[in-house]
Amino acid sequence: MKCWQVTTAVLLAAVTALSSCINDDQDDCGLLLRFRYDYNVKMADAFPEEVKNITVFVFDADGNYVRRISRTADSFGKGYSLNIRGLKPGRHTLVCFARDSKAVDEQKDFVFTKDIKTIDDLTSRLATDAEGVSDKEFAALYVGETTIDVADKPQHAEVSLMKVTNRLQVVLFPPKGGDTTFKAENFDVTVVDGTAAWLDHKGEKVQDVPVTYKPFSQVTSEATAQDDHTAIDRAVIAQLNVSRLFTGSRAKLVIRDKRNGNEVFNGNLAWLLALSKGANANAVRHEWSDQEYLDRQDTYYLQFFANGDWFFNGKVIVNGWVINDINADLGGKQGMKAL
Repeated sequence: MKCWQVTTAVLLAAVTALSSCINDDQDDCGLLLRFRYDYNVKMADAFPEEVKNITVFVFDADGNYVRRISRTADSFGKGYSLNIRGLKPGRHTLVCFARDSKAVDEQKDFVFTKDIKTIDDLTSRLATDAEGVSDKEFAALYVGETTIDVADKPQHAEVSLMKVTNRLQVVLFPPKGGDTTFKAENFDVTVVDGTAAWLDHKGEKVQDVPVTYKPFSQVTSEATAQDDHTAIDRAVIAQLNVSRLFTGSRAKLVIRDKRNGNEVFNGNLAWLLALSKGANANAVRHEWSDQEYLDRQDTYYLQFFANGDWFFNGKVIVNGWVINDINADLGGKQGMKAL
């Protein structure tokens, strides 16, 4: 009986020691790399809920490519770690590109460099058509990296991710109800003069590459029949994906009414979206720079209310906050107030 108890204790100890090293279906100790995505406006780790595809590129102390490791999952789960084995002792840089989709579509998503020899070769480029247009719903892209001095013993490291893609939902409202020509096919909603279609391993622009973003979805939403024929009864809803937004960039949101050819809105996109920074003290921190806010926020809801024939004479709402006097200088400072 005593021998059986000792044997059982030894086995349990061995299993416990082994389980501390096992992760990602690996069977020995190495470098356990964890992932975190809390660089968002909620400041909460959303990696387990959002990320479904990770690729880690390993480089040595001289920046030379060593290997890449890819994993996909419906959900990586809280506390997930990637076990990286066999690295030689010495300093290594680990670069992670992650997505919110298990599959990669090279016809619409960001695509990695094919031939990588050094860390400077590692870039990601958005797939567009021959005219430089992106009009498809592409996978969200996250980037992050860390450097570690690898030793001949079990180690832990963590990569903090930043999302470098965004989603815009643009809603257009007419000045009054009953206008049956106010529908999706009669409006163009585009982001022009974009230049962030080619990003390096840090999420910075490799160089300016012109890109135009068009909606992957644009529909008309109609209300049920109402007795009051003057009540607003329809809206146009456009959804677009765009790459990382940079303060000072030339990218503009342009809305055109094809019924009369009028350009009903034309404004700098990064400037417009950054106006909502700090509007709600419970949601964002006032000390964030405009660039940090744009990098943390990834979804923007823009509502345009007409007052007459031109949206300029109405109001624009970004993520629930009204931007006043939008008919004034679109490059200057505008007022804000809560709805």
